[in-house]
Formats: sequence, structure tokens, C-alpha cells
Amino acid sequence: MKDPKYVQVIVCGKSGEGISFVSKILGYACALSGKHCTVSPSIEPIVRGGLVYSDIIVSTDEIGCPKVTQADILIAFSQSPYELFVKKSTKKETAVFYDPANVTPDKTAGIKHYAMPCVEKSAKELKNGKISNIVFLSAIIRLTKIASVDSLNKAIKANLREDQLSINLKALELGTRLARKIKYP
Repeated sequence: MKDPKYVQVIVCGKSGEGISFVSKILGYACALSGKHCTVSPSIEPIVRGGLVYSDIIVSTDEIGCPKVTQADILIAFSQSPYELFVKKSTKKETAVFYDPANVTPDKTAGIKHYAMPCVEKSAKELKNGKISNIVFLSAIIRLTKIASVDSLNKAIKANLREDQLSINLKALELGTRLARKIKYP
């Protein structure tokens, strides 16, 4: 996906996985890249473990409606949200990014899936599995070019405390290394 003009993204998972934060950072990075962007989060009124997702629209032109109708990119952090959105909000051309530690893809859906072992890699290399969401985001931005890498770095730095930067910047680098190993159009 080279400099996409209009992209519909769904980021989905369970509460506690950093879905809202990743969506905010993605939206901010897209805006810093000079694109129009809407981020519409939705959180089930359930405590930890409930469905969390964000509809994100990124465009070079003004955006009329912030609701994703059919995702160009589906980013799935957990199985049940994946199952929900892969059935109702995708099309044949949708690129589905998932972590095999948490999602078993439905290969019969006829959609291209990209496994990204972020939980395993962040736990092994950074000794922190909870930072896998930033590894995931970094790899996706590098693969899809939905935002610039520089904008992602700026978005991270603008939204985190000083004491959180070191591990998150390492997560961005790990995402870069992971992206290099994934064959994506």
C-alpha cells in the first residue's frame, strides 16, 4: 500500500490490550504525516476482557463519515474480536494483521492474513509482553505506509511520559525488524 489515499482501518481486541492507546497513536501519527484522520473508539461497558475496537479512517482528503464500512486493514489482537470483524467488516482485499499467540485465523475467509508474533518477540527480546501492541503498530506502519515512521516516533514521544519512552522506542525498533521478515505487497 503506497501512500494510500483513503484507508479504512479497524483495530480490535479485548480491554486491557492497549487498543484505545494504539488507535490514538495511529491516528496521531497519520495526522502528523499530513493526512486527515478520524478515530472512533468503541468500548463495551464490561470490565477487563470486554470488546474494544476503533474505526479509523485515514485520507488525503476531508472525511465525511468516521464509520468503517469495509476495512482495508484489520488489526486483530484477540480471537473473539477477530471473529466478529473478519466476518462483518472485511472484503476480499482486506489485509488482516494478527498475532498468532492470540488469534487463530479463519483461512477460509478468502482474505490475506499476516501473522505477526509480537507477544512472543516482545516477551523474549524486550522482557515485556505488554509492549507488544507498540511492536504491532510499528510493524504495521512500516508495512502499509499508512503513516510515516518519523510521525510514529513523534506520536509516541508526544503521548508518553519520559520514563516510558525507552521501552517504547525499543518496541518501535523491534517492530521494524519484525516488518522486514513479513512478505507484504
